[in-house]
Amino acid sequence: MKKYLILFLLISNSLLAQGISQDEIIGSWKAIEVEGLEKLPNKQAKIMVTMFLNATFKFQEDFRFDLILKNKNGIMEKQLLKDLTNAKWIFDPDKSVISVGNKSDNYTIMQINVLEKETQIYFLIKGSPVILKVLKEGWN
Repeated sequence: MKKYLILFLLISNSLLAQGISQDEIIGSWKAIEVEGLEKLPNKQAKIMVTMFLNATFKFQEDFRFDLILKNKNGIMEKQLLKDLTNAKWIFDPDKSVISVGNKSDNYTIMQINVLEKETQIYFLIKGSPVILKVLKEGWN
């Protein structure tokens, strides 16, 4: 069933992403589920789940970006957090893509496709199979 959801999300990106605005992105988003890891080796999939499950993505009104990871001890986690130090975010509403970084790296540290299906929001981390089911903190 998850394979069909993932395939549907990927194929329907432009249809599902309608209506997301920059103002709606501002705030803290918690990853409540990690999907899309079926094709990764078990060890790599476990690392991705450990890294992103319960992670919080903070998009500040002044465009500062923070990623809060529950597990900060792994090599990948440490490198990602180092790369994101003093990061900013920009949003392309036409593509429904959040780009994270700064002017000097052309906001390429992390790119996130924001998808909306019914009332659920998903973050697709570009360049990886990771699909995060996210919930905006403070929303029920």
